[in-house]
This record gives sequence, C-alpha cells and structure tokens, in this order.
Amino acid sequence: MNLAQVFVDVLFPIFLIFGVGFLLGKKKDPESRSIAHLSIYVLLPCLVFTSFLDGDVLSSLAVTGVYIFVFTGIMYVLSVVSCRILRFDRTLESAFLLSVLFTNAGNYGVPLCTFAFGEEGTVNALAYMMYGSVIMYTLAVYIASRGTWSAPESVKNIFTIPLVYAVCLAVVFSYFSVEVPSFIVKPLTLLGSAAIPVAMVLLGIQLSKTEMHRAYKPLVLSILFRLILSPFVGIVLTELMGVEGVLRSVLIVESSMPTAINAGLIAIEFDAKPGYVSTVILVSTVLSIGSLAVLLLYLT
Repeated sequence: MNLAQVFVDVLFPIFLIFGVGFLLGKKKDPESRSIAHLSIYVLLPCLVFTSFLDGDVLSSLAVTGVYIFVFTGIMYVLSVVSCRILRFDRTLESAFLLSVLFTNAGNYGVPLCTFAFGEEGTVNALAYMMYGSVIMYTLAVYIASRGTWSAPESVKNIFTIPLVYAVCLAVVFSYFSVEVPSFIVKPLTLLGSAAIPVAMVLLGIQLSKTEMHRAYKPLVLSILFRLILSPFVGIVLTELMGVEGVLRSVLIVESSMPTAINAGLIAIEFDAKPGYVSTVILVSTVLSIGSLAVLLLYLT
C-alpha cells in the first residue's frame, strides 16, 4: 500500500463522514449528548458483544490490557518530567496531561482500524477502547480534579461503562462455548452495525462545536507528544512485548490517535484550561491526517 492508497482507501472515507457530522453540527446544531448516549449505552455495547462472541479473544484482551497500562504509564512519566522541567503550574500541567495521555480510540480509532485492518482490526480496537474508557473515567478525572473526586467515586464510574459488561459477557459466552440464539444475535448485530458510522458523525458534530483559543506555548509540545512521540513509544513497546500481526498494528495506531474529545469535556467540567485542551483536540485531529498516513504506510 502506497501513500496515495492510504489517503484514498482509509483516511478519505473517514474524514468525509467526519465532514458530514461537522456540517450537520454547524447547520442544524443537533444535541450531541443524546447521540453520545445512544452510541455509548446502546450501539457500541451491541457491536462489542457481537464482535467478541466470535473467536478466541482472551489472549488479545490480556495483551491489550498490559500494553495500554504500560504505555499510559510511560507517557505519564515523560509528560510529568517535561512539565516540571518547563515549570508548568498545576493547572497547566493537568491540561497538558489530559491532552497527551488520552486518545480518540473510539470515534476515530475504531473506524480507522476497521478500514485499515478489517474485522480483526475492529475487535482489537474495541478492546483498546474499553481499556481506554476505564483509564479515562479514573486517571483523567483524577488529573483534572486533583482530588476533587474521591477514589471510590472514580472507581464507581468504571461500572457505569456498558462496554465493560458487554466484553465480560461476550468473553464468558465465548469461553464456555455458549450459543446465543439467532433471534437475539440478529437485532444486536443490526444495532452494532450502526455504531461506527454514528460515532464518526458524532465526532464531526463535536468538532464543529470546538472553539479555537489563543495559542499557548505548550501547544506544540502537546502535539509532538501526541502525534510523534506516542507512535515511537508504541513501536518500541510492542517490540519489547513481542506483539505481532494485526494486534501490533492496532495497538500502535490506537495509541497514536489525536487527543480524545472526552478529555476536553473533563477539562471543562473541572476547569483545567479547557481552551487549551480544546485547541489541542482540534489541531491534533487535523494534523493526524498526515501523521497517521505515514504511520499506516509504515505498518502496512
């Protein structure tokens, strides 16, 4: 696959759908929270459950879990050290960490892995997204609030994520070879098939509502960490772990995605320089066209 093919076959279809959502957000101003609830609580759990029913996913789940927690730990240490060297204040450090540690693994990462790596890429990307959601509801909230939320409250949030239950249920059924009746699988599959396009349109809507703020000096550093340093760390880490094939490609791609939209929402909730985080989200998403094209060319 050459660079032109990567753009035409993988990135262009994705950004075309993002564009539909962006225009919809500008022209009609739909209520994105309701669409997000539909996606998170209905469509994605259906997609996860039906995808994880097929085949042995236990080994890839374990590898993905180890990878994402080690990767996040490495990036956290590098980010904190950089913040201390540059003498960022506490609030800016929180915003910087939010912009660097949390990727758009769902709305952007899952469809990208689907287009690039097929069904196997989808399943592995969904596993990554599940672990990413757990980290988002714990570490991201802690970073933004710096103690405003108690540990029990953060842990409680994990159990509000339907994806966790969908994965656990599918893994149990798969492990014990439980056959789910077709009259249940068929409607779940139909609902799940809508998850990826709806998530992509939703990202476009959310980007249409993201406001550009004045340039902050650390902005360039956030972009470099998110789009340049992250792929390098991912490549080295997968080599050290001995991960191969499609799983390796998915792990590297997912950890190289632009900053997560939810990082901006959390920054707003806890007033952790939301203007800075929103700017990083928008800029990193646009620039990811180039960085991900090069990365996909390397991986394929």
